[in-house]
Amino acid sequence: QAVFEATSRFYAGKTREAKELLITNPDRDPFVLMQTAALLRNTSDLENARKVIQFARESDPENAEINYQLAVLSIVGEPEQALELLRSIPENDRHFEVAEFLLRLIQSLDPNDPDVNWFVSIGQALSNIGEWDVALHAFQTATNLDPSFGFAWALTGEAEQRLGLDGEESL
Repeated sequence: QAVFEATSRFYAGKTREAKELLITNPDRDPFVLMQTAALLRNTSDLENARKVIQFARESDPENAEINYQLAVLSIVGEPEQALELLRSIPENDRHFEVAEFLLRLIQSLDPNDPDVNWFVSIGQALSNIGEWDVALHAFQTATNLDPSFGFAWALTGEAEQRLGLDGEESL
């Protein structure tokens, strides 16, 4: 019920009200929680989307879709958790190839010592698989670490444009 009402408010331009409904939603059904997380991602609220998916995982820890989505949302801030989750994706799952791609990339970049180039590389990989909201987060992290890194700014602008934002200031 809350997800449908929040969806309605989101499309009516009432983003703040929609987010409050979603965050306070008492429903713990994994499907409903994943729908909630998707809506939160649409409002650029990656932190709360990640928390909601963690709730879903508590109910269904072997669910490959939940583990994949949580991994994607964890890459920038908690790459070690992302590695663990990506390793759990079974070979017969639709996300397996992408999970393997991300897994190899994270391992090759040393997740224990992320720098500007680490975040740019992760952001580029995420943009290549269509995860533009998380890619934007990675690029913004890179620009925060090194505000003079023009390439990171260009990538930030592209990600913003792909998400329907202006992006011109970043470019």
